Amino acid sequence: MLTAMTALALGLLAPVALTQGTTPAFATERSSLLLDPLPSQDQEPRERAAVARVPVPPELERRLPRERIEELLELPMVRSSQNRARQKATLVRLLQAGCSDAGDPPAERYAFLELALGLAEQMREPSLVREVITAMEARFAIQRANLLQSSARKIAAEPSDAAPVPATLVSLFIEAGALQLEADLSAAEQALHEARQVLSRCRGSEATRATRDVEMLASRVRERILVRDRLPAAELRRAAPPPEADPERQSIRDAFRQSLRELQGQERGAWKAALERWSDEGLATRRNSAGTRFESLRAAMSIAGKLGDLRALGELLAELELQFEVDRLAIERDVLREAADSGGLELETSTRALLALAARALATRSPIAQQALDDAAAMRERLRQDHAIYAELGEEVLAVRSGFALLQEEEELRAALIRQPSHAESAERLGWLLCLRREHWSEGLPLLAAHAATSLKDGSSAREIARLDFVAEPSAADLRRIAAAWREHAATAGLSAVERRALLRRASERYSQISRPTALDRLELAHLSQELAGISSADIVRTEAAFDSPPFPERGGRFAREDEVRRAGGAGTSSAVESGLRWLKNHQSEDGRWDADAFHRHCEAVPCDGAGASCHDVGLTGLALLAFLGDGHHPNRKTPYQRVVRSGITWLVENMSEGHDDGLIGGRSNHAFMYDHAVAALALCEAYLFSQQENLRGPAQRAVNFVLRARNPYKAWRYEAPPNGENDSSITGWMVRLLKTAEDAGLDIDKAAYAGALSLFDELTDSSTGRCGYINRGEPPARPTGKADKWPAASSESLTAVALLSRTFLGETPQKNPLLSAHAELMLSKLPAWKGDDVRTVDLYYWVHGASAMFLMGGKYWEKWNNAMKPALVVAQRKDGHLAGSWDPVDPWGEEGGRIYSTAMCVLCLQVYYRWERK
Repeated sequence: MLTAMTALALGLLAPVALTQGTTPAFATERSSLLLDPLPSQDQEPRERAAVARVPVPPELERRLPRERIEELLELPMVRSSQNRARQKATLVRLLQAGCSDAGDPPAERYAFLELALGLAEQMREPSLVREVITAMEARFAIQRANLLQSSARKIAAEPSDAAPVPATLVSLFIEAGALQLEADLSAAEQALHEARQVLSRCRGSEATRATRDVEMLASRVRERILVRDRLPAAELRRAAPPPEADPERQSIRDAFRQSLRELQGQERGAWKAALERWSDEGLATRRNSAGTRFESLRAAMSIAGKLGDLRALGELLAELELQFEVDRLAIERDVLREAADSGGLELETSTRALLALAARALATRSPIAQQALDDAAAMRERLRQDHAIYAELGEEVLAVRSGFALLQEEEELRAALIRQPSHAESAERLGWLLCLRREHWSEGLPLLAAHAATSLKDGSSAREIARLDFVAEPSAADLRRIAAAWREHAATAGLSAVERRALLRRASERYSQISRPTALDRLELAHLSQELAGISSADIVRTEAAFDSPPFPERGGRFAREDEVRRAGGAGTSSAVESGLRWLKNHQSEDGRWDADAFHRHCEAVPCDGAGASCHDVGLTGLALLAFLGDGHHPNRKTPYQRVVRSGITWLVENMSEGHDDGLIGGRSNHAFMYDHAVAALALCEAYLFSQQENLRGPAQRAVNFVLRARNPYKAWRYEAPPNGENDSSITGWMVRLLKTAEDAGLDIDKAAYAGALSLFDELTDSSTGRCGYINRGEPPARPTGKADKWPAASSESLTAVALLSRTFLGETPQKNPLLSAHAELMLSKLPAWKGDDVRTVDLYYWVHGASAMFLMGGKYWEKWNNAMKPALVVAQRKDGHLAGSWDPVDPWGEEGGRIYSTAMCVLCLQVYYRWERK
């Protein structure tokens, strides 16, 4: 025994020499003290087994070694020393002696480790404490959790102002609590409580890391408590809720009201904690009575509604339904209404949730369906100021109402067949309704097989195909015939999107049941999948909404709605768009283009003025086409302007280059040809997106490929192709919109371009002002030569609008990136204004990007922008003679684009109400 202690004491007499040889870890501030001779927990089991773990020696056996060690090593003097290097060197030597395998008695070795632990605690270094305890655990049968918690308490009990509390001290409590979870839950709760106390003293990034650890342990403790207090699912029995007069229910209601008073003005974190507390009481089926659980779950639901947490609300409703025999739909309706009234849920969210509830209730014939629908309709009326959302919700309300009409018709048909079973018309109508509207083919096919008189589009009778489809095991040939017939019938004019989807699904199902499909079968199945993918949810809503209402004209843009949405712009906007399109149609050339400087040849007695530069015919044709496409006039849709769109698209395709400039539309007619190409290519991609005409896919892809080749590697675009390393925000904004449209249309793109564009916008944005510059950070937008005096650049934020719109298209939100709000706030200081002859503030390039960007931002940004833009454009539209419907080219770029440019841009501004889907 004395040999080890004497050697240790002698070692401390020459600390420099020994420290140099044994403690290089401290010279570099490494946390690990377990040198090579000390096996760690990370060693292989076989290696750890070489060090036998023995019981901890009784206190009497280790008292003498401890006293002798302290005497020989003068530990009181080391502890009081301010020399951290000496303290650490002593700690290493104590560890080495305690971990020695030289045959020293266990009592002596344990005493060394105990003293090392005490020294680590005094040094207030949790990482050292953990290392010492790990060494003790490797050799003795100790309770690691108890030692960790005891040491952490000692360190925490002596606060020091010299430095912030390290997060590693919190981690000691966290580890102790985690180890005690299974064996002693109350001890784990105590460790969690102490960890939270220490956490309040942490600062900076350490506090962030420690908070995550504490939350993780809190979650695990809560899970264990729930397991402890919850009956197994097999033992749960649904029961009626206790009577209203139950004293326990009243007690919980009183406590909840008091809790709500205390929560007023508190941060969201306090409300979340209350949600967890009340949820836990409701889930404690073993501990709490039925009255306590029922009211606790209702209290938790109320808080979830006030927080707008629909996920938690759904889980609580499911739990309430699991424990008690309740009308879940009625309770859900009450909670949603309460959440909307308290402001926890936005009106739009509440309205959609109630509509979804009405649809679910309708499926069960519950009277709650009508009540929820009435609530949703009433909430929608409170959103009248937001025209786009009001109109969109109107469609969804109509869609649910159509479900009521459908259900009523189904019940009437069933009643008619009960009265007169042989009534063929009723049977056929019910069969089609069940198959195409509800997709209940097993119930509907027998009715069609017996009574259908309809002829399918391929000449087959519906009765014949239904009989084939009703056979238990049709042959492969029959399956092919059934699938082909239903698919062909899906193309019948007059079918709604819902009915087309049902027929295509049935056809797809039948093809997939062919046991040995041929290559042609697989190809047909792939085509069916594409056709199904082409039926959007917006189409479904529109056709459902129109089910019990007069049909609207088949119009609409990329995300356009019906007439109700078109009227969302208010008085004058719909007629202004129609007048603008009519003027553009009347000034289109016979070959399909819009001629910048010769459009006046199509005028009546007094020619229109406002010629532009002839080199921009490609770009102007693209702009005009975008105006028509945005109003729902597509190449394959029969509208008054179908021929206008077709001829314009044809002219663009015919003017597409081959060879070196393959895909470039119109050639290099001017130094800014990339702008013209970008706008024309965007029109091609939108035309393909809307029409899905296969003959447009190739040209659109070639136009996109040219843009991809023109991009600077890892960045964006400017005027050159191939790129020369220069970038600007203006042309990049058009390219972002083009590529997003191409992606939506299913064309091939390089998504790395998105990252490059965002990088450029970040690089050019002055975060202090929110302004995005042109080619330099935060600079004002460009102006044509000699135009800066008349149209001061400071009056426009066109490039800021480009950046905001591009960021929105690429998925950024104000919550993810505060620059979006900074952009929008800056744009609010420069709203659209067109005051008679004073055109200094007119900048249609700014307005067309700003209108879309602010619409997608919504809220106050859109409201203020719209209130300024709408009257400016409606009032400024020409209403005299052959100019009627156009806008004068009086902005900075008017001489370049002329009247075609100004009219197309203004129409695009006024289509924003229904062109985009606001997320």
